[in-house]
Amino acid sequence: MSLIAELTGKRSFAPEAQSVAPEPEQRWPMFAHRLPELRAANSRRQFTDEITCSLSSLMGAGNAAWHVRLIRGDEEYVLRAVRFPISFATYNHLLHAVDYIGVTENFRRAIDYFEIPDNELPAGFRLELRLEADRVLRLDLVRDIAYGKNATRRPTSGRRTDRNWPSNWPTF
Repeated sequence: MSLIAELTGKRSFAPEAQSVAPEPEQRWPMFAHRLPELRAANSRRQFTDEITCSLSSLMGAGNAAWHVRLIRGDEEYVLRAVRFPISFATYNHLLHAVDYIGVTENFRRAIDYFEIPDNELPAGFRLELRLEADRVLRLDLVRDIAYGKNATRRPTSGRRTDRNWPSNWPTF
């Protein structure tokens, strides 16, 4: 037996088995009363993050008493954006907050000025949803060169490659 083993009382210096992480109730006792609620909210969030919707699913939503309608005169403009994706959470919020869908004057001007073909949105614009008074959802085109045709995000390199950009500064 070596001198170190005699002094420490250990026969081997192999790493000991990893201990099992304590349960959340033991790690955060002040939140123990809320853990069932937090676990349920987390499972709902994971479920709803997997569901994707579009504006077309919102337009077809409703029941016999009410449904989401298009503003008269805006139909051809709104139909350009029916494939625009929205999250399930946004869909749920809008379903209970919107009676009509229309477009802004800016949306009309951009489409008419650039003479965009039917069922397309111009490149260089992102689609924004605006909830206005009287339960009206307005679609707006906002100038943003990071977006391509049909309000899809353009690919970016993700790193700045300037020689004058210091290495310790954050990259965007």
